[in-house]
Amino acid sequence: MSSTLVAYECGAAGPGKDCAYENPVIKAITGVPISTEGKTSACAHMDLCGNVMAAVCDLWSNEAVEYHDMFGGSTAAVFTEILGYDAAAMNAAIALGYQREYQACLVNSDRYRSPQSFILCPDNAWTIGKVVVENNDSLYSRAKAAAHRCGELMLGDPQLRFTVFEKQSLQGSMKDMEALPDKEADFIDMCLQKYSKVNGFRPASYGL
Repeated sequence: MSSTLVAYECGAAGPGKDCAYENPVIKAITGVPISTEGKTSACAHMDLCGNVMAAVCDLWSNEAVEYHDMFGGSTAAVFTEILGYDAAAMNAAIALGYQREYQACLVNSDRYRSPQSFILCPDNAWTIGKVVVENNDSLYSRAKAAAHRCGELMLGDPQLRFTVFEKQSLQGSMKDMEALPDKEADFIDMCLQKYSKVNGFRPASYGL
């Protein structure tokens, strides 16, 4: 996410790429339009957060639609028809003054289906974006703050369910993050010591 944010800081105008599932957080920070996968473009990626994505995206990307014939027409025609239903429903919600309620239905239908959909909900995306902005000393401080807040949000909501493995892994990751140094330079030094064992690793290739 931190590296994606750099593009907009350097002048990128969007829309954000559909494969970037960090886009809701990026939009919360910058306000740029975003393209996403899920729901109407479910062919591109399998996930459980398509409705959440529909609640925050500015356009869909269907780049992964393979051309085939279907009973309803070609795949391109069928997906365009599905997109038309979404656009009509969203426009009707706006015309009737129900846009907030419609968005709430989209968000809450996915909110607890997976840890990923939970984190991408607009309120959580905004909270994560806020800590990124508040910890802007380096890319490292941004990433560390965002990851830690994600863990806090997930572990702090009793309605979000995990498998035993998922919860143990998340708790272990939180402990690992708490043990990380505060300064980016110290983190880099720690990594250099670790990666010095990798055959062919040359720090100079990364400007280090």
